[in-house]
This record gives sequence, structure tokens and C-alpha cells, in this order.
Amino acid sequence: MFYRSIVCIAVLFSVSSLNAQEKGLIQKVGSNSVETKISDRGIMFYVYDASGLAVDAKGGSGELKLRVNGTEKLYEFKLAAMKNGAVGAAINLSKVNGRNVELDVNLAGIAQEQLEFKVTGRVGQSLEDALLISLQKTC
Repeated sequence: MFYRSIVCIAVLFSVSSLNAQEKGLIQKVGSNSVETKISDRGIMFYVYDASGLAVDAKGGSGELKLRVNGTEKLYEFKLAAMKNGAVGAAINLSKVNGRNVELDVNLAGIAQEQLEFKVTGRVGQSLEDALLISLQKTC
């Protein structure tokens, strides 16, 4: 019986780890955790509940304010639910690939509370165009 409990816990941990497959930046926001994936083709946010399980972002939306590190210009984007359970936006960041960006994020309609947070990260490798298009609910 004890062995089964350990296996079940390990499976749950593996499932939630697989949901964090983008290997982005993870931070605690209220009672949730948010994983941020920044690529040169877009930005996605994955939300996890207090037990570490992925929260489906269906119906989720948000706003993103982005500043490239070292510049003063602020860019604003609308975020929408994607087919992979994330909230995000297709943004061409190829001109700043490898540079740090500062994000002010506001997510709504996902968790019990509105999620507001800041994150700084580096623009990473490209997501394939076909993958990004397939993840968008509407084009």
C-alpha cells in the first residue's frame, strides 16, 4: 500500500512536470504558480494550481506590457487562450533574440483570482510557425 502511494505521487508529479514542458521561468503568484515561456515567436503563460496541476486557460485572457531591457519604449499586447492550455500572444521578438525583456502581466479568467505579476527573462529559441499557429484558437 505504501509503495502504491509513492508511485501515485510520482505519477502526479511527472504529469505536472510534463505540463511544464516548455521549461520556462516558474514563479509563485498568489496561490498559483505561473510558467512563462519567452521565444522569438511569442510569449506563453501556463498556470498551475496550489497542488502543481495545470489549470486550463480556456476562456482566459490578459494584458502584457513588454520592455526590452535597456530601452524606454513600452509595448502593450492582448493575451488570449491557446489550444495547449496556455494564455499567450504571437509576437515577433526575433530582433531582440538573446536579449532580456521585462514583462508586466495581468491574467484573468484562469484562476479564482486575477493574476498580476512581473517577470524578467531572455528571449529564447524559436517556436515553429506551424506550432504557434496551431496553438492559437483564432487566426
